[in-house]
Amino acid sequence: MSMQTARIAIVGGGLAGLYAAHLLAAKGVEDFVLLEARDAWGGRIVSTPPAEGGSPHASHAPSARFDLGPAWFWPDYQPEFSHLIDRLGLARFARHEEGDMLIEQAPNTAPLRMRGHASAPPSMRLAGGMGALTDALRQRLAPQRLLPGQHVRRLRCEGDHVALEAEDAQGDVR
Repeated sequence: MSMQTARIAIVGGGLAGLYAAHLLAAKGVEDFVLLEARDAWGGRIVSTPPAEGGSPHASHAPSARFDLGPAWFWPDYQPEFSHLIDRLGLARFARHEEGDMLIEQAPNTAPLRMRGHASAPPSMRLAGGMGALTDALRQRLAPQRLLPGQHVRRLRCEGDHVALEAEDAQGDVR
């Protein structure tokens, strides 16, 4: 059993948790930990590389990834989000809106051709997928503050503070 103390514990390493940790670090606050139950960061934002032998039209550059969660954003509706992307130096591009779409509903069935649609205001995507955003936030954080594989089991009020118990895959409690 290993005991760790921190003034601030952030539970969940999705976009909100990573951004909260980023804001603390930017303000010079170092007495925090970010706990994530999975071994992967990003929460519902998941970007994965194309499968071997996948689409012949997919770019196989290292930054090419497919978004399995959120895929685009609207700078006109989400200006703070757009500013964060700019501050992190992430590349963006307009979502392709002309022509038809192909929708693959199952791996062994032919894709369905559907009419495309345009959005107003226009939506944008990130080069490297939305995972580029969570990667950029995580990479700016001190590794010792990031605790993956930690399942929060209990919160307890202890006088003037809250004690948090988390357990890793080996059953060790923090």
